[in-house]
Amino acid sequence: MMQDSIDFGTMNIPKLFRMMFIPTLLGMILSATINIADGIFVGRGVGNDALAAVNIVAPFFMLATGIGLMFGVGASIVASIHLSHQKVKRFRSHYVLCYRFPC
Repeated sequence: MMQDSIDFGTMNIPKLFRMMFIPTLLGMILSATINIADGIFVGRGVGNDALAAVNIVAPFFMLATGIGLMFGVGASIVASIHLSHQKVKRFRSHYVLCYRFPC
């Protein structure tokens, strides 16, 4: 079985960009579609005040998501560095910490 490998150190930057762009774009489109669907269901089902409340809370939700991603990606980078240096015990401690204290 052939595996795709991504080498961020030696691959061509435009090729890397294209490889990462499509999944990122699809994720953003899906997230926007979910927000639109929430607005439609809340607006029709509950009313205008509930729709206003959803739209007021949306930036706080995005902020919480951003902070959680920041800590999650940062911790995974530290864990990956330890794993690449064959420091398995330190890798496991960081890996467990990522899941024990989620944001």
